[in-house]
This record gives sequence, structure tokens and C-alpha cells, in this order.
Amino acid sequence: MPNKILESEFSVDEVTFKVREVKNTEAETIALIEIEDEKVLFASDLAYGKIHLYIAENHLVEWKNELTLLESKNYKSVFPGHGISDSPQVLVDTEKYLDKAVLALKTSKSFDEFESAMLKAYPDYGGKSLLKANGMFLKF
Repeated sequence: MPNKILESEFSVDEVTFKVREVKNTEAETIALIEIEDEKVLFASDLAYGKIHLYIAENHLVEWKNELTLLESKNYKSVFPGHGISDSPQVLVDTEKYLDKAVLALKTSKSFDEFESAMLKAYPDYGGKSLLKANGMFLKF
């Protein structure tokens, strides 16, 4: 089990890493790690690269707001917590997925309807088990 809280800034081989706590996105608390001088972001579970999102915590508005903030920083590389990417486009793609999920949540009468809508919108995405895991928590 983790037993140490990272400092808000640390260095390795003269490279400075900045750690920022983010609340109410995929989980109640996650950490982002940034190499500011290189415009690199390790986005943790805030970004997914062509993987269905785990949205069961239902902080979709806050999550979207955080993505918008990160997009404004013009990173050169962004590494998501799930999936493969090094492109900042992963932030935009995750935000679009959240938009689709919000709409599907509003219009679906059951988890099966929601899941079907998301699979139809993103048929090539991996992480179908993550999508399925939402069914235990989302209310319709």
C-alpha cells in the first residue's frame, strides 16, 4: 500500500516534476505530474487514450472543467492513465467522451441503454470491462 505523499515538487537528475492534487474527477482525489519546462503532463486517470471511461463517481462536470484547464496549458506531450497516447489530443478526446456520456446518462432509462449508446459512439475503444463496471454504481 502507498505510504508516502509526494511533495508538490521534486527533482530527479535535474528535471523538476510538479505534482498537483485534483479533486472530483474520475476519483475523489488523483495526482497529476507535470514537467513544466518540457510541457509534459502525466495525466493519471484524468485522461484515457481510446479506452472507455470509468465514470461511476459521477463528477463529470468537474472532470470536464479540469480537462478544459489542462488544454489551455498547451502541453507538447500528454500521457494518459489508461490507453496509449503522447498527444495533447487525448485531453480533447476525453472531454468529448464525457460530453457523450452526459447526454447518454440523460437519455438512457437503464444501464444497458447507456452502455449500448457508448459502445455505438465508441465501437473501437478498449476497456469494455471499465464501461461495464460503471453499471454497479450509476443510477437510472
